[in-house]
Amino acid sequence: MTRAPLQYPPPPVCPGWSPLEYLPPPVPVFLRVCLGWWPRVFLRVCLGWWPRVFLRVCLGWWPRVFLRVCPGWWPRV
Repeated sequence: MTRAPLQYPPPPVCPGWSPLEYLPPPVPVFLRVCLGWWPRVFLRVCLGWWPRVFLRVCLGWWPRVFLRVCPGWWPRV
């Protein structure tokens, strides 16, 4: 009797992010700056390896700065 491989849920999709960005990073901690569709800048910080937490900073559109936290590939424990 063989055991089936573990099935993990797909990564959550954050608005404005491509699912490809959820691939394992080359290093545990990295910084990525993305230029959005509108005049705004997305700052993405990856903390740890698994699970990962992404911090998104949006500048522009309205005169405000907000921080968005998205869970990593696997659900946080």
